[in-house]
Amino acid sequence: MRSPFKVALPIFISTIKYNTNPTDVQKHETFYEITLVYDGYSATAPVYFEPQDQTISLPLLINGKANYKSGYYNLYNYEFFFTIVNEAIRTTFINHWVKFNSVVPKLPRIRDCRSTH
Repeated sequence: MRSPFKVALPIFISTIKYNTNPTDVQKHETFYEITLVYDGYSATAPVYFEPQDQTISLPLLINGKANYKSGYYNLYNYEFFFTIVNEAIRTTFINHWVKFNSVVPKLPRIRDCRSTH
């Protein structure tokens, strides 16, 4: 499958956290975090990167550092970045909800970030 992004310049390249022995989830953990504070309680969630270009495979981390040369961590529009940020906001909201209520709300994902538009 040919990538629709090969001729476009990325507007943003997500910075992935350094980790010498990452799990699959940690390979997508960025330096960005969302913190919500309410009634003296704070909840923080990391922003997890999701690739916009589905034609590129996840590159190996080299000595704990992300390999940015493949283009895997490139984003081509701001809407896509804000969608993954909104997922972190959703996670912090759920953490608050659990703290002040005993039942976890059934919130849908903001949007499936794996679409390419």
